[in-house]
Amino acid sequence: MRSLDEVLDQFAYHPATEDTAPKHDAIRSAFLSFAGELWDLIPAGPEKTLAFRQLQQGQMYANLAVALTAPSVEPGTKLLVREIPAGRRFESVTPGDAEVPPGDRQYS
Repeated sequence: MRSLDEVLDQFAYHPATEDTAPKHDAIRSAFLSFAGELWDLIPAGPEKTLAFRQLQQGQMYANLAVALTAPSVEPGTKLLVREIPAGRRFESVTPGDAEVPPGDRQYS
């Protein structure tokens, strides 16, 4: 059985890192592709609705598994969000890791 600290860590905020952001992108792409392939194969009805809800749940748990590999941050920690052009919309780093370049935004 897991410890209380391990259980509580699952409820903490785990911002994306340089290592985890590409994995989140790959998971999202894989689930989008699979959902697109399934759409026309499954007839309309409650089973189709359930299949797509379960697919969404699978994506959420896959991303949770990746997110939990990143360190958590304390509530109220200000994160630096940098816009980058390499296919991802943003990356986040904790304060002190880098200076805030002009044009970047901070969120808390």
